[in-house]
Amino acid sequence: MSNINGSFQDTALLSVLVSEAFAGVDITRRHPALYRILLADPNMQEAFLDALETLEQERNGTLEPLPCLSEFIGTGQQPVITPDDIKILLGIEKA
Repeated sequence: MSNINGSFQDTALLSVLVSEAFAGVDITRRHPALYRILLADPNMQEAFLDALETLEQERNGTLEPLPCLSEFIGTGQQPVITPDDIKILLGIEKA
């Protein structure tokens, strides 16, 4: 499990750890083997911390809307997000 870029196992592991940690569970005790995997992978660590930060911002009401969605907020219009929009947001392609 050395690559967080799309492996179902990595995504599932990260989801469990983020959900449990955000709920206040001591993941070092409940999931020691998974926690060691997290510690061994800098990409997974970064994704874990980013996910926790995003959840905390959402809970506090300070989460900023995605740039491509901000123009639709309060208009009643449904945004259409294309695969190209997602690639730009993820930094895979430039606008």
